[in-house]
Amino acid sequence: MAKKKDKLSLRQGMFCRLYAGGGEFFGKQVWSYIIAYKINIPIVDYKLLTPEQKVKYDVISANASALVRNCKIKNRCEKLLDNLLKNEIVDRELVKVVMQSNDLSAKVQAIREYNKLKSRITENINVKQLPAVTLEVFKRYDDSKKLV
Repeated sequence: MAKKKDKLSLRQGMFCRLYAGGGEFFGKQVWSYIIAYKINIPIVDYKLLTPEQKVKYDVISANASALVRNCKIKNRCEKLLDNLLKNEIVDRELVKVVMQSNDLSAKVQAIREYNKLKSRITENINVKQLPAVTLEVFKRYDDSKKLV
């Protein structure tokens, strides 16, 4: 059973689910912190914030950064990430990249990856052939040992 001091608070747990749970705020530590801790600040571009709101945002950013470095938070986020990386989920995300048309280089790379996964295309590997060793070479080697 986990020790009481090893448990996360409700807010910390919510932060982890938002930050590492794969949803809309995935990887966005500041916005995950704002939502988890129910902070009243407009969700707009930083440039559009008032000077007072910018100070508040900067404090939130520092707090969120410190929270992400907390060992308990890191461990919980790693467990959530491990749950996200399942074959079905990765395959589904690969399909999304293949089916999109905005970034064609990413699309081509995703198609290549899909073809490798499904063994539809095999890569040719050039192997430099070594000279064949004949029995005559072994016989000469064996004979030279006898002379010594």
